[in-house]
Amino acid sequence: MASFTRQCYFTWIDYLGIKLHFQNKLDWQPGYRMPNWTETAFMKRNDVQAFAAFVDFVPSLRERQDRLISALIKNPNSHVTEAHHMPDDVYDFHIARLSNLRAFGYNFSKDIDTISDYCYANKTTLQEMMLVNTSPLLLRCDICLETIAVLDKIYGFTNQESLSPLWEHNRIIIAQYGKLLNLNIHDCLSVIYEAGLMTNLDNPRNP
Repeated sequence: MASFTRQCYFTWIDYLGIKLHFQNKLDWQPGYRMPNWTETAFMKRNDVQAFAAFVDFVPSLRERQDRLISALIKNPNSHVTEAHHMPDDVYDFHIARLSNLRAFGYNFSKDIDTISDYCYANKTTLQEMMLVNTSPLLLRCDICLETIAVLDKIYGFTNQESLSPLWEHNRIIIAQYGKLLNLNIHDCLSVIYEAGLMTNLDNPRNP
């Protein structure tokens, strides 16, 4: 088992990687590090104690990574203290995110039903909702971020740029979060087909 100091160092590495991931500057995976992210560089920081307090509060590496992901989704400029002393809105989001992931199959099916009802009521289609001028509607349909990220994996709608600063922020978060999700996209496609939101004539991106 790594020493406490090494655990703090590894947490700093994860913090840097996840932060840059959600700033769309690299694609982070557990264990990723840049050559200049050395233990010497870490020990020279003036916030080493903040990482030590975080490791002491959350001994599990996986749990620390999950808290960092949640905090940095909410604000890609967050300091590590936001993952440690989570504000109420970040904590609520974190708990909901982990809950959504644990029951993703059920939540995805429920979200697809919600989208299907929305499309029927508004005489639109899922494909039309993937367009840049309407894709922000997904964020207002009371569906979870995981579902939105999976739909992006299928359709790639976050590739569409916009003059809206809010959409520019959201599309990066959605796309980068999707890269961290280890979910069966083909099972998700089956749910979409069964809901009647996609036909064999549609042309989703190859997942």
